[in-house]
Amino acid sequence: MKSNSIEISNFLKKKLFGKKIFINKVSSLDNIKNNSLIFLENDRLTINMLKKFNKTKNLLFITNSKNKVLKKFSYIHTKNPRFDFNKVLNKFFKYKILKKKIHSSVKIGLNTVIHENVIINKNVKIGNNVTIYEN
Repeated sequence: MKSNSIEISNFLKKKLFGKKIFINKVSSLDNIKNNSLIFLENDRLTINMLKKFNKTKNLLFITNSKNKVLKKFSYIHTKNPRFDFNKVLNKFFKYKILKKKIHSSVKIGLNTVIHENVIINKNVKIGNNVTIYEN
């Protein structure tokens, strides 16, 4: 899905720092791609990451970092970046829904709900009254 940094900041009701950029994918800090949304928590920036950032275009960070290096990029500062990043993923980056994949050895408790796009491998026990959300 394609979106832009202004739509994302408006959705989160948070201020956008930097310019309007178009985003069409999500990247991890280990595999940074152009036009990406990136989750960054607690100033986990290394020299190697900074080199990768400088080689890519149109990065939007959702972060609680106060690192001054981020001022070169577009970013949304939030107190809870993990939560807000997941909200953005669910709103703007819905992927094709996969069927649930639950190994036959899994023990599932009473009143348990398992949403789509979930993989549960063998030898897992799930308690009573548990909800496992998609992805």
